[in-house]
Amino acid sequence: MAPRLLLAPGALGDIGKAGKTIDVEANVCRVRQSATLIIHYRLGIKRVVKTASDKMPKELARKIWNQAVRENANGPLKAPLDSSAFDGLENVYMSVKLPLDSDGKKELTVALPEPGRELDDRSRFKVTLKVANEIDPQRFVRFCRGERQSTQELELVAMNILFREDPTARFTPEGARGHFFGLDDQVPISGGGVVGKGFIQSFRPTSSGLPAIQFDTAYTAFFKAGPALDIMVEVLGVGAVYAALQKIDRQFTSKKPTSKPASDIKFRLEGKDGKPDRDVGIEQYYRKQYNIAITKPRLPCVIYGKNFMVPLELVVLANVNSIPFTSLTSDQVADMIRVAVPRPPKRCATIKQWRKTLDYDGLPKLNSWGVQVHPNILSVKARVLPAPRITYNRGKQLSVLNGGWNLRGVAFTKPGAPLKSWSVVSFDQRCDARAFGTFPQDADSHAETITA
Repeated sequence: MAPRLLLAPGALGDIGKAGKTIDVEANVCRVRQSATLIIHYRLGIKRVVKTASDKMPKELARKIWNQAVRENANGPLKAPLDSSAFDGLENVYMSVKLPLDSDGKKELTVALPEPGRELDDRSRFKVTLKVANEIDPQRFVRFCRGERQSTQELELVAMNILFREDPTARFTPEGARGHFFGLDDQVPISGGGVVGKGFIQSFRPTSSGLPAIQFDTAYTAFFKAGPALDIMVEVLGVGAVYAALQKIDRQFTSKKPTSKPASDIKFRLEGKDGKPDRDVGIEQYYRKQYNIAITKPRLPCVIYGKNFMVPLELVVLANVNSIPFTSLTSDQVADMIRVAVPRPPKRCATIKQWRKTLDYDGLPKLNSWGVQVHPNILSVKARVLPAPRITYNRGKQLSVLNGGWNLRGVAFTKPGAPLKSWSVVSFDQRCDARAFGTFPQDADSHAETITA
């Protein structure tokens, strides 16, 4: 049974009537939907020939699904597959019913060609679809109009998967779901990084009578793309990164560097055409296999895949390597803040530009689901509340100015629990105990005055 959420619009009563009324723009666009049925299918993908590992990476699953759609571009499956939205895991949503076989399933065999490899059973996959749920998107619309009801979480999930379908193909998904980044307008920061600019979108209910798609700007730090040796000093000590080989058209995810230089590494090469296996050095292998001379053999190799190795001088960092937040230096954080905290008018203009770039009106899948996104962001009424007044001991009142007020010469109306011990900790290696001066004593004295 599908999980259910109990959603009920609540009455505001007298809340929201204080303060001066103003018009503001909210970062949402209302969504109309005419479809009355969305079918949720459970997807299974298996290799025709079993391998040691049957793991199905998300990227591979999406390639297989896209190939299945292309292979059925004509015939009775065209309309359902053209309307499909795939989450990259095991869920597919369609606005047109898929004709199923007598066993209630639809099985497809998909051939996924790979560059430089002959098409055989290792490149063939069985794709199986069966109905999991049927969803009425109009229930969600009725909820937005104030109708009290329980609603399936799948209604929200299905619409979010639909809205992510096109951005997944056009941009780089990164981090939390719904975050997408382009490769344009990146801003260099210290430590071999760049700040990527993107957007986040989320389908959600509103009290305006219609659901909406919410937009916002998104920022994340990536490692700079380029030859690894050129930026090695800046990115020294990074973990797994995506890389591409110079002169070799291949992309991979690195695991770690080797402990030995390329000149000292040998591996067992399987013999072909009846020839025996033999030990081959890295330098010899790349010279014979790719006609590449290794010019810096004392550097290590990068390990990827099942212990495959590539000399470091051939590695080029790709554009998809995010820097973990916990690995950002203080300088990188400061650089990011300067980029990622624009003034409200600039942020609003960027959100409107992303709405224009996404071009929902020109997306066939949204049209097949009967989805129409309003071209303008929503204008709503807001209120500017009067500044509060803070009352301290003996009835002394302070006015709040720009979100702050002065605590000099005031005391709390009721003392808290006694603070028996406290300490000051510095995480700055250049700031020792002498740099604190009299700060601990001054802070202690000030605390006594406001609690007296």
